[in-house]
Amino acid sequence: QLTSDSSCLKCHTSVQEERAESPHQAVRCMHCHGNGHEHMAAALIAADSPDHPIPPAGEWDGDFHTKMDLFKTQDRATCLSCHTSVVGMPESFRSIDVAQHLAEQGAENVNARNVCFECHSGHSPGI
Repeated sequence: QLTSDSSCLKCHTSVQEERAESPHQAVRCMHCHGNGHEHMAAALIAADSPDHPIPPAGEWDGDFHTKMDLFKTQDRATCLSCHTSVVGMPESFRSIDVAQHLAEQGAENVNARNVCFECHSGHSPGI
């Protein structure tokens, strides 16, 4: 069962505003954060019982087939799953030659998991 963005954005309105003009508006929340079923079930209970805890997102385990309910990822693997330049990618898609891009941008540690987030935000990555 997949979670729709509208479910997430009922509470996370600032994310909706941030993504409004972003190229990432087409990327679903679950692509980078998981399904969040337990998180949303707790949020629904908390709407009526404000003392009810809502489990926070954990750090992504790095597994694209993860069983984690909700996670936050600032891992280059997530970004590069779409943005690595490959044969057949439409020219209009924002893909990069990873080594060249990181060298041009002066990345501090090109192998760091969060290297993309030195310059970009996940919700509104900018150009």
